[in-house]
Amino acid sequence: MQLHDEFGMSVALKEAKLGRDEGGIPIGSALIHNTGSSPHTGEPILLGSGHNQRIQEQSSILHGEMSALEAAGRLNPEIYRNSTMVSQGAILLYRIPRVVIGENSNFKGEEDLLRRRGVEVVVVNNVECKELMKTFIEEHPEILNSRHFLIGVERRHRGNPVNTPHVASGLQSKCIAIFRTTIIRIQIPNRKE
Repeated sequence: MQLHDEFGMSVALKEAKLGRDEGGIPIGSALIHNTGSSPHTGEPILLGSGHNQRIQEQSSILHGEMSALEAAGRLNPEIYRNSTMVSQGAILLYRIPRVVIGENSNFKGEEDLLRRRGVEVVVVNNVECKELMKTFIEEHPEILNSRHFLIGVERRHRGNPVNTPHVASGLQSKCIAIFRTTIIRIQIPNRKE
């Protein structure tokens, strides 16, 4: 694991624990700016951090990475092109070249999709991340089987509510990828004044 990854992971873990302590899913993210010209140089600067608040706020969008992006505020779009985050849609939308995942043994996401699209995916298999999610799953199996774990509070298809067990389980398997303690790291190229 690179030095900046360790810094980002420590912030993401702290956020994940905050989420757990609030009764939510223990997923945290950190948005890190690297002042150097590569991931190995320069000082990491925390731009924003957050944790999953979907259960606490009954929100369909407050994933850990979204909370971190919100905390960072409005940034120049070009910043994201040299960054790392976890949500596949945002990764592909912002052309983010590198994703660092704390663990994927409890939930395996769409890492292969990202790799096929040219994204470097690094799984660090952090023991603390694994234990945090494993404990959460053991203590709260009802959440994994509830609609809180799905993309939205209520899913609709052609204007009609969709809440059959078959459809719900299919939706659940498609959104599992974002539920991990992760690092979001941004590297901004040095600019000549």
